[in-house]
Amino acid sequence: MKSVVEEAIDSQARKLNNTIEKLTTDVALLKAENEDLRRTVRIERSRRRREKPLFDDLEINDETKRMFFSSNKIQATRDRQIQRIEEKQQAAI
Repeated sequence: MKSVVEEAIDSQARKLNNTIEKLTTDVALLKAENEDLRRTVRIERSRRRREKPLFDDLEINDETKRMFFSSNKIQATRDRQIQRIEEKQQAAI
């Protein structure tokens, strides 16, 4: 009877040991993956350039340098920005 109890305990101990090893391995892999992702985010942030604000692109035709925002001018500026983005994407390909 003693040997049967010891075998049951040994079996449970082996299962527990295997579970601990698996969890330890998973944690190590996840930490490595997390560090790689953090490194990737840092690289992307350093590469990212800020785009010009929308209204810097509007032309000022007035002698007093006042800006009037008509819907046509705003839409034309947005269209130019979209066109620039598409050109950059095409150049990247």
